[in-house]
Amino acid sequence: MNRDVYLRYIVHFIERVDQLATTQQYKTLFLKYLGKEMFAASDLKLKTLARHLKKAHIASTIIKYPAYYLAFHLSDDELTKMIDDLRKVIAKYKLYEALEYDTSIAVLDKGIERDSSGAKKTALKAFEDEEAPVKKPRAPAKRAKKAKTPVRQPAKKPAAAKKAQAAKKPSVTAARRAPAPVKTQAKKAGAAAKKKCSDYTISELRAEAKTKKIPYSTYGKMTREALCKRLGKI
Repeated sequence: MNRDVYLRYIVHFIERVDQLATTQQYKTLFLKYLGKEMFAASDLKLKTLARHLKKAHIASTIIKYPAYYLAFHLSDDELTKMIDDLRKVIAKYKLYEALEYDTSIAVLDKGIERDSSGAKKTALKAFEDEEAPVKKPRAPAKRAKKAKTPVRQPAKKPAAAKKAQAAKKPSVTAARRAPAPVKTQAKKAGAAAKKKCSDYTISELRAEAKTKKIPYSTYGKMTREALCKRLGKI
């Protein structure tokens, strides 16, 4: 048989055997057995798929299971073994065989040729992957340039005003170098003059006498009042 017969049987399977499977499910099955381009597949691939679908149809009539599911999930050898095992059960109990359950190639091809007589292979066009139109990339939209907000400059002061302000504010360095006010020095001197003799300890008075090179034999025997008088504290 030529390839057109096998293609028409595939159409027969889709339209008559299992109509519950979706287009996408059949596309997945065809991709698995035929590749991306169905009509460019080799004769061997088409024969293999058609015979595989015929076995799935036979098995589905015995166990009443969806033919597409059996074709997709079971291998060709598994389908053959399933049918042979079921035939043994049917023969054992002397049940009526509704279809020809022979899975030999000659019998399969005969059934494929018979079932494909009324199918049109052009129906498979719907299951081919159509190339999506190539979208041209859009040119990026030109963004309008935002006008820059002018930065406000601080108003310039007249040169005469700057000089007057500089004259009012003395520099930090000058303020640090300036001598202490006379009033503060006078306050310190007054505070020292007001100190009483009783405010000094005998040790402080003796230490001051020593710095003034008064002999120890002199200040060592003196009392606090005597030391204050000698040192000019009172």
